[in-house]
Amino acid sequence: MQQEYDIINEVNNPLDSAEEVFNAYEWSFDRIKENELKVSVKGKYDDYDISLVWNEGIGALLFYAQYQFTLPEHAMRHLPETLFKINKDLWIGMFSIDDNETRPTFQHTCLFRGFLTSETSYIEEFINIAVFECDRFHPVFKSLSDAANENIDVSNKSFDFMLMDVEGHS
Repeated sequence: MQQEYDIINEVNNPLDSAEEVFNAYEWSFDRIKENELKVSVKGKYDDYDISLVWNEGIGALLFYAQYQFTLPEHAMRHLPETLFKINKDLWIGMFSIDDNETRPTFQHTCLFRGFLTSETSYIEEFINIAVFECDRFHPVFKSLSDAANENIDVSNKSFDFMLMDVEGHS
């Protein structure tokens, strides 16, 4: 038996709703193109550069949240293991490294086609997720960024502790 579903195929550009969210928080943003927007959002440890890119063809919005710092060349050899340890436990999104600037980046894609939800609350929630995940792994990436030598050991206990989920703070 085949069921019929009412699916919304027409989707307005969610970047218009993103502008509403940014204005509500009084965040300064730039509308680069009709399908791209950039904003800087304050997190627990740092500000994050967030880019939103709309793909009308598939009804999807791509979020990128980048750290302000870059990783030194000698830290790059530790990235595969570090990214694996981080990404394996994420439910939404993933971390990668920007090709041009070696900045750690959290990214995820949201589908808008077929969903009956307020675009502003949906966008706000995904920005909150991006900032939460960037804050959560900031100590790991910052340690790699600040490492003054090539003798970093990402398999050691200090990195394992930084990757642990904890409750509360001291």
